[in-house]
Amino acid sequence: MLPNGSQSLSPAVLLSLLRRYWLLAIVLGLLGAAAGVASVIFGEPVYSARILLEIQGVSPEFLKNTYDPLAATYDSSSTGIQTQIILLKSGPFLRRVFERMQFDTVPAALLQTDLFGRLRRRLRPQSTAIGGGMKDAVQTAIASFDARPVNGTRLVELSCYANHPEIAANFINAVASEFIEDSTRTRTVSSRKTAEWLQGQIEETKASVKAAEERLQEFARKSGDAFASQGITVEDAKLKQLQSELATIQAERINRKARFDVVNTHSAEALPDLLPDSGLQRLTSQIADLSRDRAALLTTLTPSHAKVKRVQAQIDDLQATLQKETAAFSNRVRTEYETAVQREKLLRSAYTSQASQVTGQSDRAAEYTSLRHDVETLRQIYNSLVMQANQASVSNSVPIAPVRLVEPSMPAERPDKPRPATNIIFGLLAGLMGTAAIGFIREKTDKRVRSPEIVRELLHVPQLGVIPSASAGTYSQRPGRFLARLSRRPGAAVSNNTVVPVDSHSSLSLTAWGPTRSSLLVESFRSTLASLFHSSAVSPKRIVVTSAGPAEGKTTIIANLGFALAETGRTVLVIDCDFRSPRLHHELGMPNDWGVTTLLQTDDQTSEYSTADCGLLVRPNLYFLPSGPSWTDIATAMHSDRFRQLLARAQTLFDVVLIDVPPVLAFADARYVARFSDGVVLVLRSGVTYTRDAVETYRRLTEDRIPILGTVLNDWSGSTTEARRHYYYYARSEK
Repeated sequence: MLPNGSQSLSPAVLLSLLRRYWLLAIVLGLLGAAAGVASVIFGEPVYSARILLEIQGVSPEFLKNTYDPLAATYDSSSTGIQTQIILLKSGPFLRRVFERMQFDTVPAALLQTDLFGRLRRRLRPQSTAIGGGMKDAVQTAIASFDARPVNGTRLVELSCYANHPEIAANFINAVASEFIEDSTRTRTVSSRKTAEWLQGQIEETKASVKAAEERLQEFARKSGDAFASQGITVEDAKLKQLQSELATIQAERINRKARFDVVNTHSAEALPDLLPDSGLQRLTSQIADLSRDRAALLTTLTPSHAKVKRVQAQIDDLQATLQKETAAFSNRVRTEYETAVQREKLLRSAYTSQASQVTGQSDRAAEYTSLRHDVETLRQIYNSLVMQANQASVSNSVPIAPVRLVEPSMPAERPDKPRPATNIIFGLLAGLMGTAAIGFIREKTDKRVRSPEIVRELLHVPQLGVIPSASAGTYSQRPGRFLARLSRRPGAAVSNNTVVPVDSHSSLSLTAWGPTRSSLLVESFRSTLASLFHSSAVSPKRIVVTSAGPAEGKTTIIANLGFALAETGRTVLVIDCDFRSPRLHHELGMPNDWGVTTLLQTDDQTSEYSTADCGLLVRPNLYFLPSGPSWTDIATAMHSDRFRQLLARAQTLFDVVLIDVPPVLAFADARYVARFSDGVVLVLRSGVTYTRDAVETYRRLTEDRIPILGTVLNDWSGSTTEARRHYYYYARSEK
């Protein structure tokens, strides 16, 4: 929700906000910029220093042929670089750098030659000295020290801040130098210790291998020739061979059993299709070909023909041969299956016998296998240790710098903080943001109607017109030549270069509707009148003009609408039914010693009233019925039949009847009188009417089922662009 209930920040609303808060924006912007300048002058200059370190990764081909216990530390991947960063930021490492920096001399005072530096030196002479000495300066650098990787590279950026450029540069260089030396020293010490440990392990493992080989040889001598190669006994080898043969014959038996089952379960004619056999398939194919030939002959010949008989004889011979071959094939499948079953029985018996012999030697074989496994394991460990010792010797002899300094840091020429341009711009933006915050809070707390867009979005009823402000806004945007030209036009009331307000008692309505009738006020009422009679299919005849609260300009609106209607040729009656605070007679310059109260107290027949009896002639076609002398029992009179008859008679005598009633929220008169009308015109005053009052008025009229013809926004101060557009057209109309 935007200010005043607006749902969208339209250009008109934005221009209105800028016009109302531009001075505050300038003041707060200048104050913010001044605060930025003050922060630069009175702020402590801080200088930064940066340096790049390259993490040297070890070549994978080199690592294959060498052994380095710190190879993971030299890894240039993201994990390896993060490890190096953690080591750089560790407390013990930074303490060593701090102790190293204690021996450095304090640099000379800074000579600040720029504009802000000269101002700082003049206003704060102590700012050129290094406050707290070398110790505090180094501690500041340590507190601001940071190390971060450069994405996509093997580089690590080191940075720090200090109140002197030389201290910052010397500290960051000391960090890089100490880290490089520490990495090299750590690698050397670790490599030496690793080599010593490997040599001791080699000697110990060599003795263990010799002892294990002696135990294996002693066991083999005691066992005789019972063990073949690879620790397997002769009986085990025989058992494995029998097991392999038994598996083969079982597979063969299963295959032959399947063929045998097919032969036993299917007819002889189906065997050529189920079991592949070249002889049977050839005979079957020949019989099929001869059958097709016989069928072709029968299409033209009889079965007793010689050709048909000859083909039939060949088919009979082939079928006889097929039966013999099928029987022989079945006997052969049966014989093969029985042979396979017999061989499986024999092999299973031999395997069972051999397995019983092997079981008796299983304990000796397990012991032999264990001894042999120990020997092989110790030999592998020994060979691995020897290879690692050789690799460590090679890697130690090759110089590898795990960390490289790309370029040493130099003292900065200008401070990093404060930055004059950044501080001033930030202060300016802070001032503008403060303006926006103040404006937002004011607009959120100010619930008054201020623009036509808000009225449309708030009530969702037709907006008949917008009446410009005569005291500020549209007329006063150009107080020089614009007011001078406006004052020379007939129809404008100007006194001491000030336009008379709409709601003044000087009868601006009579003055504005002078001979020329070409002011902005007059045209705005003409536009309102056009919207009123074109917004509905049926032109209203009895129109009630009211507002949510007092002092919103409804009396001025109804008077000017009467003038606008009269110049269209319609006969118009304006009735003042605001008995509690009548002001319409002042606006029209008419007396109030006779009016509605007078007619309500007489006994004359309303049906005999003429136009002269119902109102005073203000100008051609425009009649006015004042409220009349005050009457204490006016509420009873308004609810009488005579009041309704008076309104009905006025409708028959005049083309349009305009009725001025009290505000809706103040009294119930408006809601009662509106029931005898064709609709209500609701007047809202810009900057005066609260949105909640407008919504409540709309709700009450809607609940009473009173048609709302539309709204009129009064006393609106348009933007400069809109004022110029209106002034252009009306200035040209004077020529």
